[in-house]
Amino acid sequence: MLYESFNLEEILFEKNIGGNDCFLESVICLLFGCYEFRKSFSQHIDTPHTCYPKCISCCLVSVYKSVMTSKTLDVYNLRVRLSTVFKNKSLFQQNHKSDAIECLNAILNALHCKQIGDTSEGINESALNENCRSSCISHNLFSLGVIESYQCECESQSQTEWDYSNYCQYFNIADILSQADLKKSKNLLIVPIIKLKNYKNDANCDLKGKMMTSLQLKLQTAEVDCCSRDNCKKKKSKISFSLPKPPSIYLLNIIWESDEVSHLDSFIATISITESITMKEIYGNSTSDIYNLRGILFYKKSHYEYALRTDNFWAFKGLGEECGWYELLKETTIMNYHPICLVYERSLESYILKISHSDLLELEKLACECYFYENKINEDFYNDFLDDCTGLFNTRKKKSSSNNPITESPKITQEDNYESQHQQKNLEIIDKRIKEVRISEEKKSNPKPSDNLETKKPLSKSETKQSNCNNIEKSSNNDPVFDEKKNVNQKSWKCSCGSENLNDWDICPSCQGLKPGIQGWVCKFCTNINNDSEVRCEACFSYKNQNSQSEFWKCSKCDSFNTGSKFSCSKCKSMKSQVSSKPANVAYSGVRYPKNNIRKS
Repeated sequence: MLYESFNLEEILFEKNIGGNDCFLESVICLLFGCYEFRKSFSQHIDTPHTCYPKCISCCLVSVYKSVMTSKTLDVYNLRVRLSTVFKNKSLFQQNHKSDAIECLNAILNALHCKQIGDTSEGINESALNENCRSSCISHNLFSLGVIESYQCECESQSQTEWDYSNYCQYFNIADILSQADLKKSKNLLIVPIIKLKNYKNDANCDLKGKMMTSLQLKLQTAEVDCCSRDNCKKKKSKISFSLPKPPSIYLLNIIWESDEVSHLDSFIATISITESITMKEIYGNSTSDIYNLRGILFYKKSHYEYALRTDNFWAFKGLGEECGWYELLKETTIMNYHPICLVYERSLESYILKISHSDLLELEKLACECYFYENKINEDFYNDFLDDCTGLFNTRKKKSSSNNPITESPKITQEDNYESQHQQKNLEIIDKRIKEVRISEEKKSNPKPSDNLETKKPLSKSETKQSNCNNIEKSSNNDPVFDEKKNVNQKSWKCSCGSENLNDWDICPSCQGLKPGIQGWVCKFCTNINNDSEVRCEACFSYKNQNSQSEFWKCSKCDSFNTGSKFSCSKCKSMKSQVSSKPANVAYSGVRYPKNNIRKS
C-alpha cells in the first residue's frame, strides 16, 4: 500500500529558486513520517480535487503522491499557496524567515477547514473553533483537548478547555537548562577520552531523559493568582490537568527564549528528551497507553532539519545508513542543532534510546569544547564545514551477501570519492579546533614557566649566564655522577641576543628568539610556536603582530570577546562604545541560560 513505509534517506529534496523552504520540508517530513497520518491521509488521494487554484489541502495531496511514488519532495506549489493565503498576516512569504511550528498549525487547520466545507483555509477564526467531532485528520490524530481545573483557596472551582485548534503541548527548555552546571562539563576538558569509562564525578549528562519528568512536575505544581469569584480576597488557585481523549500523535513544542543557543545547551536539551511516555504520567486523568518517540524537529539559525526514527536507527542530514542515537547526538552537537518539537506515536511497548554513559560523557566533553572554541574567537565551530554537515557519518554502509563469502572490492565512484574528500576535510577541521581548546585548557590547568613570560621581566645577558651557572651547580649537587663536560655539551645553541640555551630549549627565555633551524613564529603571550602561514596563534588565538591583548574587547551584555576592529558585538550586536573599555583578558565565561519562565503560547 502507498502508506506502508516512508524512508527519509531515499527522499530527494527539490531545490526551488527564491526562498528557504526548509521549514516547510521539515514539516512535511514530520507529517509523512507518522504512520497513522499516512494511513489516514492516503484515503484522500482518490477523492476528486477540483479546486482552482489548488487549496492547501490539494497541494499537500500532490506533494504526498510525489513523495510516495517518485521519492521526490517538491514543496514549491504548496509554499506559493501558503504565502498567498497568509499574505495579510505576512506569514510564509518568499525570502522571509518562517516558523515551522506555525506552518504545521496552518496545514492542520487547513485540513480541518477542508473537512467542514470552509474555504478560508484556516484564516476564518470561527471556522477553526467549529467542532468537527474528530472527523478531520487534524483533530482525529493530533487534537489535544486538555481541561484545566481551578480550585481556589476560597474553595471555588472552575474549568476551562484549551483552544479547539490546539495541537501541541508547550514546554520551556529553561526548566532543564536551569538544572545544568557549566563547571561539571568544564571538568571533562582535562579528562582523556580513554579515562571517561571510569569517570565518577557528576556531569550534565545525568539529565538524560528528564524532560517529561520536568514537565510533569511543572503541571502538578501549577498555580495562578486568580479566582472565578470577583469578590474573592485570596485569589490563589491550584491548577490540575486532565486529558479525556488522548491523541494518536502527541506533539511537544519546546520553547527557547533566544535563537543564540550554545553547543552545550543543544546537547543538554537533546539528551534530556524522554523516549517513552504515557499520557497518564503527564496529565494524571488519562490513558496508560505507551507513546514512543518517532521524530525530532531541530533548528539552528533559520534552518530546520527533521530526524526520523525507524526501529533503532535515525535518518538525518549528514547521517548514512544504520546510524543510531549516538551518531545523531554527535552530528547535532557539532552542528549546534537544538530540538524544538518532539513527535510521539502510540505504541505497544516501550522504546529505549541506547547509549552508554561513557559515550554521553564523550559527547558532553565535545559539546563543551565546541562551546569554548566559539566563545574564544567569536566564530561558529561549523561555519566552514562542507555541505552543512560534519561528514562523519554520511558514508553509506555496504551490505554484503551471505551467499558469497568472497566478494570483490566495491568500485569507488566519483560521488564516493567526493564524499570521502568532504568527510576528511571536515574531520581535519574538527580535530584542529578541539586540539586548540584542549591545548588552551591544559596550559591553564598546568602552567609552565614559559607560559608566563609576558608577566616576567626579560633576563639580561649577565643574569642569563648566572642563571645557567646556578642550574649547573644545582645539578652537580644532586647528581653524584655529574659530568661537567656533559653539561657543557647541553648548551649547544647560542641566541642572537647572546644568551646560551640548553639543547632541549626551542625558545630563548631572554628574547623569545627561536632556536636555529626551527621555522615559525613565537606568540608573545603564550610562547606557542606557530607555522609562518598562521595569522593567529593556534593556542591562544592572539594575532601574529599583536602587541597587546587589549586588542580584544569584552561585551558587557553577553560576555563575548571581539577583535578591536569590530565596532559592535558579533553576538548581541551591542555597540563597542556601550561596553566596558577595560582590556579583555581572553578567558571563558559561563553559560547564560534563559530566564526560568513558562510560555503557554
